[in-house]
Amino acid sequence: MINRCRKLFLTVASVCLTVLTLTGCWDIVDPQDINYFMALGFDYEDDQFIVYAQMIDFAAVTTPESDKPTEKQPVLVGMGKGETAASAFNDLYNTVQRRVIYSHVGAIVLSEQIMKQGLQNIFDLLSRYQELRYTPWVYGTKGKVEEVLSVSPFFNLSPLASILHQPLEIYRQKSLVTPTMMRQFITDIREPGRTAILPAIDLNDKDWKEDMKPKEMLELNGIFTFDSYKYDGFLPMNEISGLRFVTPATERTPIVVKHEGKVYSEVSVGKPKVKITPIIEGDKVRFHMLVTMKGLVIEVVEPIPELEMESLANKQVKREIVSTYERALEMKVDLYQLEHQVYLKHTKWWKEHQKDREFMLNQDSLEVEVKIDIVSSGKLKLITE
Repeated sequence: MINRCRKLFLTVASVCLTVLTLTGCWDIVDPQDINYFMALGFDYEDDQFIVYAQMIDFAAVTTPESDKPTEKQPVLVGMGKGETAASAFNDLYNTVQRRVIYSHVGAIVLSEQIMKQGLQNIFDLLSRYQELRYTPWVYGTKGKVEEVLSVSPFFNLSPLASILHQPLEIYRQKSLVTPTMMRQFITDIREPGRTAILPAIDLNDKDWKEDMKPKEMLELNGIFTFDSYKYDGFLPMNEISGLRFVTPATERTPIVVKHEGKVYSEVSVGKPKVKITPIIEGDKVRFHMLVTMKGLVIEVVEPIPELEMESLANKQVKREIVSTYERALEMKVDLYQLEHQVYLKHTKWWKEHQKDREFMLNQDSLEVEVKIDIVSSGKLKLITE
């Protein structure tokens, strides 16, 4: 009987000691008690780095679709300054109130000033921090970073429903400038012979009105280009119309088919197949570019035979490709990645000639051939003869 009581006492004591040593969840932090940075911005002014952080109310993001918000969702944008980008973030922590999580960052906006200053230390910082992923969309802007991060979309929706965080939705409907993730931009900026392209984003208050008052919306309005980490410059949208036709990611983009100022139709093309052939001639190189695409007629203004429409479309696309190429040449920018093709296909020649040489392209370096095959005219037929 005594032994049985002793065993029972030891068992109870062991259980009690085990319970007392359990750590439990005393330090657990609820998700609503954490600040989530959704987008970051970088600027440079008066020899100081400036960082911006966008935060939103997660309660608004998780609202059921059947219960749309009736009030504008607040967008908080914080700012910090410092001698380095890291010290600017530390300055921002002084007023952030709660712990910050970076794993939800979905967009990064860079000012033109920080691009001119140099991006190497910015991406060094972003690549080192373990919470940040390589998947945020990256943009440049000639405007104010703070304003870009503060814009809200239509119908009181969350800022996550804007092109800043979801650029692919509108790109699939109308492909002009390809959205760029951080991993792709870092890859391009480090790849030999390649020009890195950054979409430009800014505010537009001319196209939309809300209650008859101008409504500011985000707009992609051009590109910034880089040779390695060196900033080349900015090209507005109206000067890069040919870029979309040599970008394989293009899903759908319109062409106004015209001749001598007369408009005949509008054709939608996409999924271009681009073949670039470098032709080495001694210490010089020229290129032949073949672009093939399928087209869909979406409007006919003046009926013409299908073959003539294809011919006019070919000429229009070729004009835009050449015009964009020549505009980029003025800035000594290889917008169509021609030198990279030499690096890939004639590596030995490239290594021998790329050192201490001037920009290898000129107006005679590129020959363009375009073939568009109209595969559909919708529910209406085209003239065949």
